Amino acid sequence: MKNKEVRSADEILQEVMKKYEKDPRGWHVFVSSDQIYPTFLITNPKESWMIKIESRFKPYPLGKGVKLDTKIKVPFRQPTYGFRPLSPEDIKKLFLFRRNPQELKSILDSLLRKPPSPLSEIRTPGVLGGPISFSDLSWISEEQRKLEQKLTKELEKHIYRKYSMYI
Repeated sequence: MKNKEVRSADEILQEVMKKYEKDPRGWHVFVSSDQIYPTFLITNPKESWMIKIESRFKPYPLGKGVKLDTKIKVPFRQPTYGFRPLSPEDIKKLFLFRRNPQELKSILDSLLRKPPSPLSEIRTPGVLGGPISFSDLSWISEEQRKLEQKLTKELEKHIYRKYSMYI
């Protein structure tokens, strides 16, 4: 495994958002089902990133991540990740059918078939972001699994340095 530059999750997310704004097509986001230090995999048609965060439940979690040398191959079909404009009519439909799972699924499927847009270009009153897929990530490579372990260690060091005065 090559020595990859471990950076803060914030730095990586800024890089990812800049690239998304330039070309929002073909993105996917996966999050592991791990309760402690979940892993996010973010991929577009050309590049992939791995981020480890302290918690999915904190609004601004600490995190560490890397840009991967190889692109992650998505092992199944799913709608692409992105931001899609919601018209007032879309918002009304989502609200009206929120308690009807079949109708809500149909509306969301229809919205997810729309191509994603750069967030900066959306001028509608609402925005649909996603989808983010939860996965056990059993399909990542052995090299990526080792990198995930390295990120866990880096994140634990970062958390200890940040919060050691409270221990």
